[in-house]
Amino acid sequence: METHRRGRLCLSWTSIHIFRYALSTGIFALLALSISPAVVHGQQPRRIRIAITSPGMTNLNVYLAERQGFFQQQHIFNEIVVMRSAARQIQALVADSVEFSAQAPDPLIRAVERGADLTMLSGLANAAAYDLVSGSKYGSIEELRGTTLGVSGINSSSTLLLQKMLAAHGLAYPRDYTLVEVGGTSDRLTAIKTAAVSAGVLNPPISYVAAQQGLRILGELRNYIPAVQFTALSVRRAWAHQNQNLVEDYLVALLRANRYLYENRPGTVAIIRDLFKVRPDHADRVYDYWVQHKVIPTDGAMTVPGTEVVLDILEQLGDFKGKMRPRAEKYIDNEWLRRAQKRITR
Repeated sequence: METHRRGRLCLSWTSIHIFRYALSTGIFALLALSISPAVVHGQQPRRIRIAITSPGMTNLNVYLAERQGFFQQQHIFNEIVVMRSAARQIQALVADSVEFSAQAPDPLIRAVERGADLTMLSGLANAAAYDLVSGSKYGSIEELRGTTLGVSGINSSSTLLLQKMLAAHGLAYPRDYTLVEVGGTSDRLTAIKTAAVSAGVLNPPISYVAAQQGLRILGELRNYIPAVQFTALSVRRAWAHQNQNLVEDYLVALLRANRYLYENRPGTVAIIRDLFKVRPDHADRVYDYWVQHKVIPTDGAMTVPGTEVVLDILEQLGDFKGKMRPRAEKYIDNEWLRRAQKRITR
């Protein structure tokens, strides 16, 4: 039986379960292990596990909700599990090893088409927030011809977005370059720095840090594909129906974090600096980028046209061969978000 003790560091059976899952699947999981949650206002906090691909700005509202106490206000103890792969996050979600997943839509769409009972609840990043970063010897995208680029997954939607960007400069895959899977943002940065690959896409402010270290930013993905659902909050549909109040409370915490992001620049910039250990000017710059382009939706809503872009990509990859391509609404459930939005506007 699990016991909770105030003021002592303890490893819960939940955390042990995730750790065993990580070992069995080869996933490196960074567990948000901390002092056991204390009773808040007479109610025991409910423990929630959310899987992310890697620490980054696309998960900023999750971090803000933690730092500003919005989860605590909803009596939620949030654990972040870093899995380095969106496909593995979906596997963990299906296996009930995590309650939520923050990932690109394409692995969820593929899982649903194979019969998984999953849905997307909210938009976390509604724009293609990536910079193409290369080694210092490459001065333009055209100079990447004949080289190897690092990606998170060969068949991921982000990789096809990259291919579209390269195609705009006359580079066709696989004729003009090679792709190799190297992992998440930090893994791609290491691969570029060590010249294991010529280039890869990185989220700001990591791309700014890379430029500071002598690498080059060759272009912004949003200039080529402006509207795309980049990441979303996903859940197992049956679990969500069994825990409707908890799902709604979680979304309320994220919506409050979204509001904080847009209304409190100094506080948000300070958190960005602390989270990613970046220079003040880099934190200011990435904050302005996120707000100006409304990367995180203020109301938490997903972009249906942006999800249709992902479906177009999957159709090009042959995912819907022999059948009619589904519409975006098949993979989105706004029921809980609408209720959470009403609570925020009261």
